[in-house]
Amino acid sequence: ESCSAKICLNKRELPVAFVSFKSRLEAAQAAETQQHVNPLSLVTRYAPEPTETIWSNLAIPFYRLAAYKLGVFIAAFLLTVFFTIPVTAVQGIVQFEKIEKWFPPARAVQLIPGLSSVVTGYLPSMILNGFIYLIPFAMLGMASFEGCISKSQTEIKACNMVFYFLLGNVFFLSILSGSLLHQIGESFTHPKDIPSRLASAVSAQSDFFITYILTNGMSGFSFEVLQFGLLTWHFLKAHTVGHSDEPYLYGFPYYRVVPIASLAVLIGMVYAVVSPLLLPILVIYFLLGYAVFINQVWKMYMRSRMTPVDNIGLLSTTTSSSRSRSCKLQ
Repeated sequence: ESCSAKICLNKRELPVAFVSFKSRLEAAQAAETQQHVNPLSLVTRYAPEPTETIWSNLAIPFYRLAAYKLGVFIAAFLLTVFFTIPVTAVQGIVQFEKIEKWFPPARAVQLIPGLSSVVTGYLPSMILNGFIYLIPFAMLGMASFEGCISKSQTEIKACNMVFYFLLGNVFFLSILSGSLLHQIGESFTHPKDIPSRLASAVSAQSDFFITYILTNGMSGFSFEVLQFGLLTWHFLKAHTVGHSDEPYLYGFPYYRVVPIASLAVLIGMVYAVVSPLLLPILVIYFLLGYAVFINQVWKMYMRSRMTPVDNIGLLSTTTSSSRSRSCKLQ
């Protein structure tokens, strides 16, 4: 509301109009009815709440949204492609026996008792989780440039982008890169056996995903309770920019929690038959996550989305700013 008040004070006209209806039936009829001969001249959509509205995106013309979506898609695709480098490197650490054959100085790790087990077992998942921790924030920043008019649409878009990113890099690329590293020596000599060798080597990645779930459960939920990243951000902001009068409460980070939980469900469905040991680990993972997020939702996160019954809105956008006015009809 403060942003809309500033726009009104600056006498800036936006090519939008908010219309309120007394019943949901009238709002649905108005939203589904074509309002103009040219469908792009007057576009009607359901309006978000005032606290949910991204006021700066209301000034974006409707015909530019396709270009913005294409730019965000290309940026997310490039990020996914470049992320294959650390994932492949992580799988190289898992296949430490093969690295010893290709790079003999790596045998120095075995001189320290127990170090090779830590390097091949816990270190790859920890490095991968460290890279993945920054991905939801990057995807949320990309989704904000797509031109969504509400924060909920931005978070839903970020959820989809993060899930497909995890599906491509963490799941499929971990399987393929680990299998190729495991069979790279024999694949060149017998290229016809590559499909069968890949199929037989996929089950070898079950140990990696078990470690990944354990690492994600121990580190992810611990960081969620401690809010280490948020505390670090506010500490740096307070000592560089200064203290702010804005509240420190935030809404539930769907874009960060839902994709990781969906990936855990996918891993459990795929490897339940190959590695049954993964199922009790997943049960413990979700029980721990339930306990953590019940506490976080109840005591920490702010309820930022409400659905009032008495205010049903419709948002109309036009492509010509000369014949549009920012108004609210009751």
